[in-house]
Amino acid sequence: MTPRAGRQSGDGRFPWRAVLVLAVAAVFGACAGPAGPTRAVLEQRAAAAGFMRQRLDAGDMTLVGWIGPDRAPVGAASGHLAVFIEGDGAAWPDRDRPPADPTPRHTVALDLAVASRLPHVAALARPCQYERAAACRVSDWTVDRFSPQAVARMDTALDDLKHQTGAETLVLVGYSGGAFLAARLAVARADVRGLVTVAGVIDPAAWTRHHRVTALPGLDPRTARRLARLPQAHLLGENDRIVPPAWARGVLEHHGLGAPTHRVSVLEGQAHACCWGTAWPALERDLGDVLSPEWGRSVEE
Repeated sequence: MTPRAGRQSGDGRFPWRAVLVLAVAAVFGACAGPAGPTRAVLEQRAAAAGFMRQRLDAGDMTLVGWIGPDRAPVGAASGHLAVFIEGDGAAWPDRDRPPADPTPRHTVALDLAVASRLPHVAALARPCQYERAAACRVSDWTVDRFSPQAVARMDTALDDLKHQTGAETLVLVGYSGGAFLAARLAVARADVRGLVTVAGVIDPAAWTRHHRVTALPGLDPRTARRLARLPQAHLLGENDRIVPPAWARGVLEHHGLGAPTHRVSVLEGQAHACCWGTAWPALERDLGDVLSPEWGRSVEE
């Protein structure tokens, strides 16, 4: 799906809420492309690899996550946990109707977690994905998916992941729209030691301007300044039409998150959704300075 502007109403005015929903669908519904293993296949693969599906406390609801098997002796990696955060989920059936279930058909975050060889890993779904809690509303995966409440829910779920795993510090890996939430969480918490974005929309406001659709929340300057102090890497796809690499580089540099201070890599032949899981093991070996705790620094005021 490519981004599209909203329809005009009969009097020539744009119905702002409907247009905003359409913009969200165009931006991040497009992220759910037909790539990689399906949800059912990947969940079976994750279970076979020793991943445990969990219901995580998120305040007013539960979120679904997966905790991977320990691949290192007790005490290795200093209790450092890599958390892979999912994108925005299911595509819209049509431009006027959001999905009844935001669960992605192809889940990239879990695919990356299963492919990872890091000692301690977990994957974290977004609110209302995989299991629809009683508190869920359609707005949770449309107009409010980047709201302060969404960030608070993810923040509480990270606390639960730390509690269940005994982790002391985190590195966050955000895919697509999950990159923006990963960035927000990275500066809101004192225990995050690194950030990696994968085909990430780090600034949705800049994205909507680029594609000429209705505005979404952006990365504010204060958040960007704090984020710039954190070890990070940004992975982009050469053939990504949703997050064009040339545009994305410009946005990162504008916020002080680009080269030479931080790593920005464009993968040859890579599209937006396909096939990050296949490429991840090699990419992970090159990202040791961000993913390894001994290189980490906390974000300070």
